[in-house]
Amino acid sequence: MIARTAAAVDETRRAAELVDDVYPGVGFHYVDTLATSARAVLAHADGDHQLAVELSSSVVEPLAEALAFPERGHALLLLGQAKIALGDRSGLDAVRSARDVFAELGMQPALAEAEALLEGEVVAEA
Repeated sequence: MIARTAAAVDETRRAAELVDDVYPGVGFHYVDTLATSARAVLAHADGDHQLAVELSSSVVEPLAEALAFPERGHALLLLGQAKIALGDRSGLDAVRSARDVFAELGMQPALAEAEALLEGEVVAEA
């Protein structure tokens, strides 16, 4: 969440320093997964979409295994956004999966974000 907030206010450098200080690789799988997820958000915000794809795709299943469904939804959304930014239309599948997670959990703002992205991409295809 810190990383998403930092990306929204364009403070990715400070957030990256915080992530590296707080999560230096503690060896606890869930914490390391969250740190990787944060790094994916920051990479995407900094325009490194390929790194964002690599990192976010590596955390989707571990987050599901940890029953961290809201974070899994955000990781799927980010994966989709980063793939789309790279011109990879398969990112829409990840966004659809994120939308389904957010709908099931009643996460209205995140659901609206996913739906808006899907609607924008459908319009772009037409």
